[in-house]
Amino acid sequence: MPDSVSEERRKLVRHYGAEVILMHDDGNIGDCIDRCLKKALEMVKEGKFGDIYSVEAHMSVRHKAQKQEWLKQFKGGMMYFLGCHDIDLVVRFMGEPKKVTPFNRPTMQNGIDCEDLGFAVLEYDNGVSFVKSCAAELNGFARRQLVVVGTKGTVEIKPLEMHAPGGLYTEMRACKASDS
Repeated sequence: MPDSVSEERRKLVRHYGAEVILMHDDGNIGDCIDRCLKKALEMVKEGKFGDIYSVEAHMSVRHKAQKQEWLKQFKGGMMYFLGCHDIDLVVRFMGEPKKVTPFNRPTMQNGIDCEDLGFAVLEYDNGVSFVKSCAAELNGFARRQLVVVGTKGTVEIKPLEMHAPGGLYTEMRACKASDS
């Protein structure tokens, strides 16, 4: 989480068993997110979360009609436009999937027939991961997240980016099983 987060928020996160990992954002949310992702990948490679069997990635927003019209030009719609970034993240943590099953659908918001809701299931020998991307989700920015789940713990980066007073921010929490 950014080092600008209040002490009360830090205490709350610790209370629920998560390790508070502070990342100074220097006003550059892209760099902060990248450092959170690198830290999570480092922790996974060190085995802190055991064997990874699932990654959940959400990248949603609420677009106006004009942007939904624009999405029509892409086969795959939102999955092509934003979901592709989440697929890259899943592959970074889990490797190449054995099978990918896409579910791209129109929500028909604003009466526009575009694939503005994308969902993909990525199958592995040791688990299942998924990616969701939607252009019609109210408060979708707040739910942008990456969750990496293993046999010994979970790491969550949520929101991946969120508009807030003073700019964008992100948070990272890690919960690990006790050694007992």
